[in-house]
Amino acid sequence: MLLKIRWSSLRDGRPTGNGKISLYIDEVLMFTQKNAPQGDLSLDVSNYLTEGTHSIEVRAVDAYGNMDKVIQELNKWGYLLD
Repeated sequence: MLLKIRWSSLRDGRPTGNGKISLYIDEVLMFTQKNAPQGDLSLDVSNYLTEGTHSIEVRAVDAYGNMDKVIQELNKWGYLLD
């Protein structure tokens, strides 16, 4: 399961540079990417999820320490085909 993220940060109308992206699943830190470039990023969250409903939180921190976050619920279902 691929989670797509787009992030950017401006200061005085100019990009602030790379930052840090952190992924939390059910309030547990699962992944951090330091020096993450602004723009589009993709994270494969398949290995972090079991079946059922999960809270997904993505935090982005820019070079100046400003933080923003997005929290979303996600359902993962398993199927057995005969």
